[in-house]
Amino acid sequence: MDTLSTANRFVALCRRGYFAAARAELFAADAAGPQSDTSVATPKDVAGTLRRVRCDWSEIEMIHALRIGEPFVSRSYFGVAWMLDATLREAGRTTWEEIRVYRVQSGKIASEQVLHTNVVHRAELPDVVL
Repeated sequence: MDTLSTANRFVALCRRGYFAAARAELFAADAAGPQSDTSVATPKDVAGTLRRVRCDWSEIEMIHALRIGEPFVSRSYFGVAWMLDATLREAGRTTWEEIRVYRVQSGKIASEQVLHTNVVHRAELPDVVL
């Protein structure tokens, strides 16, 4: 599978909510990530990543919105913009906006990197009167 096909398949699965299936089908067994440019990151195996993702998702009480952008592709890389607006048990309503870049090698995603993260806790937003 080429990079464009991998990117389109990944986005299609994620938009339907099949995140674990996307990882199982499209990530290489030794894939690194996700890594963030805002922290000291070391490569993590996919199984470890899946455990962390499950833990994070278990904190969600309600999803208000989830947007997954169209993939933008360049040779062996593709990027996707993500936005999740959700209510968490401990933190309340929170919005994440991220751009993630995936490296494709031999038809599988070899690494994932978070290039931008913007987390907004709704309690921190000022009240707006219209």
